[in-house]
Formats: sequence, structure tokens, C-alpha cells
Amino acid sequence: MSNKYDNYKDSGIEWIGEIPSHWEYSPVKYFTEIINGSTPSSSEESYWNGDINWVTTDDLGKLNQKYILSTRRTITETGYKSCGTTIAPKGSVVISSRAPIGHLGILKIDACTNQGCKTLIPKNINSEFLHYYLGIGRNELEALGQGSTFKELPTSALKGFKLISPPISEQTAIANYLDHKTTQIEHLIAKKEQLIQLLEEERVAVINQAVTKGLDPTVPMKESGIEWLEEIPVHWEVKRIKHLLSEPLKYGANESAEEENLDDPRYIRITDFGNDGKLKANTFKSLPFSKAENFLLSEGDILFARSGATVGKTFFFNNYKGIACFAGYLIKASCDRQLLIPEFLYEFTNTGSYNNWKQSIFQQSTIQNIGADKYNQLKIAIPPISEQKAIVEFLKNKSNEIVLIITKTQQEIELLKEYKTALISEVVTGKVDVSTSSTQVLETKN
Repeated sequence: MSNKYDNYKDSGIEWIGEIPSHWEYSPVKYFTEIINGSTPSSSEESYWNGDINWVTTDDLGKLNQKYILSTRRTITETGYKSCGTTIAPKGSVVISSRAPIGHLGILKIDACTNQGCKTLIPKNINSEFLHYYLGIGRNELEALGQGSTFKELPTSALKGFKLISPPISEQTAIANYLDHKTTQIEHLIAKKEQLIQLLEEERVAVINQAVTKGLDPTVPMKESGIEWLEEIPVHWEVKRIKHLLSEPLKYGANESAEEENLDDPRYIRITDFGNDGKLKANTFKSLPFSKAENFLLSEGDILFARSGATVGKTFFFNNYKGIACFAGYLIKASCDRQLLIPEFLYEFTNTGSYNNWKQSIFQQSTIQNIGADKYNQLKIAIPPISEQKAIVEFLKNKSNEIVLIITKTQQEIELLKEYKTALISEVVTGKVDVSTSSTQVLETKN
């Protein structure tokens, strides 16, 4: 990556800077033919489910590679003729021109697009190189968007978008080099993402084992009498949640979340639950104390989601600096700490046994809703308080170990993604010369 070209010149493009002196730069319109997309009438059944591929912005947004191999929807020849668009050939680059602007894909199939896309048919440019170039120029393309209701990239703006162009042979060499290097990076990222998944599975398995079986693998076991709980240590007891609380389960405030007053209690809703077990920093809402006073939270309270997509999800309220209350789609559980410590209950709600219980509730109803009446009947196997504390401490230490590795791995993934972006930018704009490396890559491929 340290090789540079012998001579450079100003590209005339502010965000590009200097380019090799033998490279050229001109508007996109001199290198491509641009086709606007269109949509047949949705009410005419004869226009749909035909043999013609039809690319949408949704297709582009969900691409996990750079090639478009298929489309989610197709249109008929009659539908195609009704909307007056053009079928683009393989090798064309499709770009989303409506917010979000700049999602890209290279056609590996003949296809037309909807009105949220524009297709660039290469004339004097390598389509792979064009794809890489437009990718690094996405922010600039987004800045060209116009409109108040939603941003759209006008065809005229895309035609005038400045494009740098090495000789075709060099474009091909650059594309080959970047294909090779980005594949290597993506492979590394995939391996690290797989590691994170395995660590998450290990964490769940450790929690499930400790909270439902205990820490001593030699302890005698007995049948719990509960299908989704199976065997438990012989000295543990099975009790319903309602018998383990210091006060009855309580629903939250039925108030809208409109204010953001830092001096008032934070108004905690389901949408505030972060996947890391903490409150999200960017969703703060407050409730006036007069409305919040009957719904205040205390250290160690556990909130259960009672409906919606997150039904059954829990949040452990602890170490919060300030006053907080909770919303009506949540149910508060306050443990009787002589019988059940809140950390143990919270860890139980992260087990497969708890998930199996939720599924058994859902099977009894067409609506995914778990109210206080059902949560009251939730049975949990509990050891003596001293053993609960030991289990919680073990899980805290084990979880910290796993989370530390996950965090480090996530940081490595972000660095790899940043490196990939920087690599593409450096190579595509000619800041480094990869022509020799590209030849070697091409020979390796062949």
C-alpha cells in the first residue's frame, strides 16, 4: 500500500484531491447512459409476477454483496410496456436515487427498476470500478439530493457528477485488486462475527445452567414438575413469582412521552431498553413529578414488557443516577429480598426456560400479550438466598469475561470496516499504485 504513482495533478474534484497525472476526469454522462426507473400500476394484476426482473430500492438496501442476482418482485411484458422504462443489460450499475440515496448494485441479470432507482449502463468505464467509485462518493451523492418531503437525486445532478477515469486496463486492475482485498477483509469480519455469536451462545448456556441447575454439578437432582423447567437441585423450591414479591405487580403510567426535562423523572418505556442491558442514551423522555410520583422505580426493580414485539423482555433497574418512573406497557416487580434477590430473577429471565415459558403462554392466545395475571403465575426454581448470591456473583464474573471479549471483537470489526473503506478510497482515487499487485491477483484468480 506504500507505492505511489510518479506524477500527480489536481483532479478538480474537492473531495478527491490529486490524481495520477495520466488519469482523466469528466461528468458521469460521458461514461454511462442513465436510465430512470418506473412502476407499473399496482392495481393491475396482469402487470405483475411475470418474467422480467424489477429492481427496487428495497432490493438495493438489502444487498449483502455488490451483485444483483435476483429481485423480490417481477413484472410482465405488458407491465413493462405500460411504464415506459428500459431493461438494462448485465453489468449495469443500479443506484437508489431516493432516500436513502446511494445504495448500489451491479446487475448480473437483465432487469428494469422502479422509480426510486437509476441505472447507469457503462460505455467507456469498467462497471466494477464505477461501483467502487460511486460507493466512496455516496456522501457527495446524498448532498446532491433535492426535495422537502423526501430527498431525491435528480438525473441532471447524477449526469454532472464528476468521475475520475484511469485507462480501462488500469480500472480493471484496480477492481481486481479491490475484489481480492475486500474479500479477505470480509472473510475476517465474518469469522469475528461468528465468534461473537458463539460467545453469546456460551453466555446464554452458562446463565441457563447456573440459574436452573446451580453451580455444583454433583448435587442430587429432582423433577421440578414443570415441563419447561425439567430437573432442578433437590434442595431448591419451586414458587410462583407472586409469592416472592414485596408488593403486587404494578402497571406503569398511561401517559404520552412528550417532554425531555432533565429535572423531572425519566420516563422509561420499552423502547428505552438497550440490548446491552442498559438504558439507551438517545431516547430520554421525562414525566412531570405530579404524574410520575405513583410510578417511581426503586433500586433493584425489574420491569417486564407486557405486549408488542418485545413482550417478555425485561430490564433490571440499578445504578441509575436520578429518579425514574415507568410506562403503562411495562409491569414492575419488586422482590422480597428475604426470598429472592432481584439479580437472580433478572438472570432467570435470560434463560431458555423462561423463553420456553413465554412460548407456552403465546400458544394459549392469538395475541402476544403477557399481563400481570400471567406473570404472577410464572414458576421459578429458587435456591437459598446464600446460593442465589453465589450464582449471581459467578454469572457477573463470567459475563464480564465474555462481554470483554465480545467488546474487543466488535472493536476489531469496526477497525476492519474502517480499513476496508479507507483502502477502497485510497486505491480508487490513485493515492497508491496497485497495478503490480493487481496483476498478481489476476494471475492467482486464473
